[in-house]
Formats: sequence, structure tokens, C-alpha cells
Amino acid sequence: ENTPAMRENSIFCLLVSKNGDLWIGTEGGGLVRYRRGTFRRFSSEEGLSNSFVRSILEDRRGQFWVGTDDGLFRLQGDRLSRVDGRSRVRTVAVHDLLEDRRGRLWVGGSSLLMLDSGSAVEYSLEGSASEHRVKSILETRDGALWVGTVSGLERLNPGGTGRFERVREVSGTVGVLREDHDGVLWIGTIGEGIFFDRRGRFTRLRAPAYLPSDTVLS
Repeated sequence: ENTPAMRENSIFCLLVSKNGDLWIGTEGGGLVRYRRGTFRRFSSEEGLSNSFVRSILEDRRGQFWVGTDDGLFRLQGDRLSRVDGRSRVRTVAVHDLLEDRRGRLWVGGSSLLMLDSGSAVEYSLEGSASEHRVKSILETRDGALWVGTVSGLERLNPGGTGRFERVREVSGTVGVLREDHDGVLWIGTIGEGIFFDRRGRFTRLRAPAYLPSDTVLS
């Protein structure tokens, strides 16, 4: 109530940029930047046509990308320009963004897209459109790319066929993926507990023995 730029209390994502700014993605209140004690809201006046911000990424070149429920945007100065919905990039509802070690941008949501040097490639995942909506993306240190969907987990192996393969050991909606310092992949699901992968061996932890709830958000 004491911060006019904050139109919504529901915060979906946060990013601290290289220059120390705090970027705040809200559910319905647009994008907010906190810089040197001042909050500024980015909305339709700055080109952000959707106010539900799901993911924010600053790439290695210092370029900012913003994913919303309706569209992918790039920040240029204090303006946001829409990237999808054009000839080379299909329209997408964005839930997660990742820059891989080669500098390519992965965009996950209603589709899975890879943007590289102005070109866009769409990857097919197993199942119907409602089953392969992407919720999380992670590249592990071995170069494998992991994609969590509403129906499970898929993996793109480095040097493989170039196609994503379903990980049969994991079920449920995969909302969060993390790799720890020992190279263990942790997989948080909605309603199915936690899975972890240690050198190809998957183990599952469930409530009530190991967790208070089988829904893992972070």
C-alpha cells in the first residue's frame, strides 16, 4: 500500500541483475524494477502487453528477456518489444527461460523454442499439447538439457539424436529442477514428491516419511 508501483502482492519471480537492480515479476501487476531505493513499474505504456510475468533472464550479453502468459519480450532501454508472434518465432505463453552454455535462449511454456542468432527452432515433446506444456528448464554440467512438463520430465542428451526423450522414472508435473555441487539432479513435482538422479539412478522421496507434502515448489 505504501509503494504505488506494486499493484499486486503476488510475486512470481525475482532477478538481481549484474548492476544490482532487483527485477520483480508479478501476477497481474506487470514488471517492477527496484533501483537505488526507487520502484518503477513496466506495463503496457512501456510495451509490456501482458501483466502476468513468469520468468526474467539477463543473458551473458546483458540483454534482458521477460516471459509472460502471453508473449516473450526483450528490454531495450526502458521499452519492451515483443519477440514472438512473428514470422520466425511462433506465439508462446512463457513459463521459464534458460540461456545454455552456448549462449542460446530456451523458451518454455505452451511450446519449447530455442532462439539462436535470430533463428528459432521448435522442439517436439511427447504427448498432447496439454501434456507437454513446459514448467521448468535446466542444463546440467554434462551438457544435458532437462525439461519439466505438466506430465513429467524429458531430456536432450549432448551428442545424441537431437530429440528429447521421456524420462520414464518421473511422473507428475515437474515444477522445479536443480543440480547440486555433487552433480545430483533434484526434481520437484506437484503431488508426486521429490526425485533425485545420481548417475542415472532415480530415487523418490515422498510424504509423510520424508516430506511434509508431496508438492514441491522450490
